[in-house]
Amino acid sequence: MGDRAVSTVADVSLALVLVLASVAVFVAFLDADETVHDPVGASHTAETLGTATLNVSYSLEPVLETESEHVPAVGDDDATYSAADLERSTHGTTMGHIARAALTDARFDLGIGEVSSPFAVGDGFTETLEERLLVSLVGARFAANVTAVWEPFEGASVRGTARFGEPIPHDGQRSVVRTTVPSELPETRADAIAAVGKGGSASDNYGPVATLVAEGLIDGALGDRQRELETDGVERAVVVSRYLQFADAVGATLESDNLERASADATALNDALVDPLATRLETELERRFGTPQEAARAVSVGEVTVAITTWTR
Repeated sequence: MGDRAVSTVADVSLALVLVLASVAVFVAFLDADETVHDPVGASHTAETLGTATLNVSYSLEPVLETESEHVPAVGDDDATYSAADLERSTHGTTMGHIARAALTDARFDLGIGEVSSPFAVGDGFTETLEERLLVSLVGARFAANVTAVWEPFEGASVRGTARFGEPIPHDGQRSVVRTTVPSELPETRADAIAAVGKGGSASDNYGPVATLVAEGLIDGALGDRQRELETDGVERAVVVSRYLQFADAVGATLESDNLERASADATALNDALVDPLATRLETELERRFGTPQEAARAVSVGEVTVAITTWTR
């Protein structure tokens, strides 16, 4: 995980580079009840967010859950940590941080009990980002709202939203640009399309799509955590906590031996999370989409949609 890791989501780099040329292809659009005031305002805001960088600091303390209804107590994780041990800071583009905020807000509402947010990175991340973001928007010619949404497919019960800026007015002239930026999870749409496009039984089965979505979500969020499970200190505590939180979120039963330092098995833990999540997502996909092919084309695990709305003050 490393001393800058904020969660078990792969923290390779938050400098999600939005190439300036991509801003040029933003499409300004109107809702049915809107009229254009000046799409340049929204595009300019998007360009600013895509190129400006900032640091965001937060604490991992709320992440360190130690109990789970789906896992017996893990016997070797009763250490306590100071505030300094749990402090983290990350650097990246403003748009990259916005994308992460949507992912960390992701709620798992799978009908198995309390809604869970296992991606949460810690205390203060979204609040600090909002403060820094509002500073960057102050003085703009237009009022602005930035809304980021992550969902593994349209209409999924697993969904995260982050909103910054001023509330969007119900009337008046507005302009909107939308773009997608990478989430911290793998892009699985191409694999899903290939899985149901080969003919045979898979072409009539939503299972392969659901499994690929679940694998992208779990393996992308947790990855190979064998080293962290076998070590000690904050790194191990955060990883164990993350597994417990995901187990509660997806209704998985984890073997406590696989979480113990001496017998840790990250692969078995990931597999135990993927299977129940895939089963629940398969039901959703079948209910939501007419065919597995349509479902595969809708997969969006690896991206966050960001909408920038501006209007005259």
